[in-house]
Amino acid sequence: MNIKAEELVGSLNKWMESEDSLIRFKADRRTSLPAIDIVIKDKYIDNFILNLKNEFYHKLQSYLKNNFDIEKVSFNNTGSCFWHSNIV
Repeated sequence: MNIKAEELVGSLNKWMESEDSLIRFKADRRTSLPAIDIVIKDKYIDNFILNLKNEFYHKLQSYLKNNFDIEKVSFNNTGSCFWHSNIV
């Protein structure tokens, strides 16, 4: 089942807001397969390195599976973005 990147980002951001987290997501369409960037919500931060706990990635993958039936997403080497063939 294909899910639009913008719809996914909206849902993920609402989830993070409900968790009182500064983490937000944004779609990156610079490639043919959209990536979802993991960012910090702050108007003063331009470039950063996130060191998120493994617990975050486990919760994220569980959320994607339970809400969008998306399993086994791919992350870049720093864990700052992810993609999946069902995200369009």
